[in-house]
This record gives sequence, C-alpha cells and structure tokens, in this order.
Amino acid sequence: MSFFSSKRKDIYFITKNFDKKIDSRCDIVLSPQFYWTKKVNLNTNFSFEVKKMAPSIFDGILPKGDFDYRVFKTNPKEFIILAYDIEHILQELKLLGIDISLVDKIYTIQSELLDKNISLKSDETHGIVSVDGIVVHLPLRFLEETPKNSIEEILQDRLSSSYIYSKNLKEMGIDKKESNLILSLLILLALVLFVHILKIEKNRNLIAKQKEKMIKRYDLPKTSFEIKSMQAEFTKIDKEQNRLREALSYIGNFTLLNKEFFNSLEYEKSHLKLSVRLNSKNRQRVFKDFVSKKFKIIKVDKNGKDFIAQVAL
Repeated sequence: MSFFSSKRKDIYFITKNFDKKIDSRCDIVLSPQFYWTKKVNLNTNFSFEVKKMAPSIFDGILPKGDFDYRVFKTNPKEFIILAYDIEHILQELKLLGIDISLVDKIYTIQSELLDKNISLKSDETHGIVSVDGIVVHLPLRFLEETPKNSIEEILQDRLSSSYIYSKNLKEMGIDKKESNLILSLLILLALVLFVHILKIEKNRNLIAKQKEKMIKRYDLPKTSFEIKSMQAEFTKIDKEQNRLREALSYIGNFTLLNKEFFNSLEYEKSHLKLSVRLNSKNRQRVFKDFVSKKFKIIKVDKNGKDFIAQVAL
C-alpha cells in the first residue's frame, strides 16, 4: 500500500505479500516480517550498553547473517531491541520486484509506532498491533473486532529519524544526526581522557584505576559469577518468548468457522489464558482436544459460547 508523507515522495508499507508497482522515489516502512524484536529489562540506563549486549541476547534465535541492532529505551531499565540483516532485507525487497535505486530510506513499523498502543488494519486480512510496546503483524481473526483505523492514517505524518537504511548516506542503522552526535562525544571523551592522563602519575596502577572507575560508573559485572547470572536471565527470557511464539503459532492454525473468533489472549508467568467464541459445545470439545495435543490445559471455564482455557507453556 502507498500513501503520502509529502507532495513529492510516496511512502509504502511493505509486507512479504507486497505486489504494488513502485515507479518513483519513495520511502518504505517494513512490517515485522523482516526483522526480529525483543523487549528486555536490564540493570542499566544506557542504550549503548544494551546494544553491546544485543548479540548475546539474540544468540541462538537469529539465522545466519550479518545483523545490526537498534535499541529503543521505553522506560527506566526497559528497552526494545530490534535486530535486522539489511543486506538480506534488500535481497527480499528485490524479489518482491522493488527497484532499490528508487528507495531513499527504509524504516521499520516498530520505530514508527514505538509510543503508540494501538491496533491498525493493514489490509483485508491482516493488521498491525502494538502489544506492550512490541509491534506485531497478525491475522485480523485473532482480534475481537476489526480495527477502525488503517495504517495509512498513522503513517501519513512525517516519519521519524530512526531509519535503518539511507541510499544517500549509505548508513545502516545510524542516521546523520546520531552519527554526528556520536562523533562529537567520542572526540570530547578523547580530549578529556588525554588531559586527565597528562595530569596523573604514569605508573603501573593507572590501568587498574581506570578499570575500577569504569566498572563503578557503568555498574558492569565484576566477576564471572555475575556474567553467568546475566546469561541465565537472558536464557530464561529467550525460552519464555520462544514458548509463547510456538503456542500462538500452533493455536493460530485452528480453523475457525463462520461467527467464531478469539475474544482475548493473555500471557503471564508461563501461562497463556485464552477466550474463544465457538458455535457449539461440540466445537468447544474439538478446540479443547486440539489444544491439549500440544499443551497442558490447567483450567477450563465456559460461558455460553465462550470457551476459556488456561494453558501451561
């Protein structure tokens, strides 16, 4: 789909089913099908520290490739990390028939809806939903009702500066303002360190003192035990998110009949609570048997045609 952010340049929202013809300069916004997103809580207030940890956080999840990472701070010690392989994305766009030479900038829908908790219709069968800060692309049948607003109404305004690709600047993940700011900070830091080193005594304890200052300033792990503890926390988060993704994928394969739909899906502490409107008691039994083949059902409630189940993941 396309819409205007200015009078001169189109904007296209791209899914893996995109089939429109692009014949002029444009910006494009990618659906979550083209990248990976994780939300983490870490004992730091600095996004650059989280970016250093990103490869470990995504270890074992991403396929082979050359991945870059973007970090968005949403709350104190709370971050959303976006992982993407820009070269692979460009190849996928070419396979969709998109002329990359016409694309000025590439954005993600995650960055454009970061501060919005909304659901939007992207086409006749799918929608974009922000769930606790994470933007997902899913079938409309998972929603209780079809969103009233379309994605065009949100993205018609000016896009953010968080693009992941720029044809003119040849940047993958850092825009011009960010790169200039980082360069300025690095130069300032280099000057401060240089002056500081000139003022102190050159001795064997210099490196050790600087190391201790950095550890204290940024609250870095001091021992291998602390590092292993962080790794265990990341592993636990990965397992929980993978189990939830597997459950949603499996349950989504259940064939709903006319006037049947999911009322709600709630996840808390390794348990998934779902409510689905089914046409008959027999259909409720069929759905219960379908879910129990894959997961343990802890509790079942029925309210008329509503079948409510709590499932252990």
